[in-house]
Amino acid sequence: MIHVTKDNIRKILERASLFEESHLCLPEHATSFTPTKLAPEIYTKDEINEMVTGICGAQEKLGDELKTLVDDTYQPLDRGYNELFISMVDDTYQPLDRGYNELFRMD
Repeated sequence: MIHVTKDNIRKILERASLFEESHLCLPEHATSFTPTKLAPEIYTKDEINEMVTGICGAQEKLGDELKTLVDDTYQPLDRGYNELFISMVDDTYQPLDRGYNELFRMD
């Protein structure tokens, strides 16, 4: 049995992450692996444009949905505030109008 500490494992993983292709195994099993390197994907200009358009379209759709949510929340509050303000103004000016009319009533 081989005693390995967490620090040993951390150092091994750090060392392995420095290299693009790496396999962690016991030395006697190293020949069992066939090292493979992934070929980088090469995209045409049209494919890149299509991906960018898809990403931008998704962001635009999300922005529209967010605007709708904000509008749906804000507009009822705004209407309620306006109605409250108008009723407060009416309640304030009606007695003043009556007093003014009584004060300056010409018989």
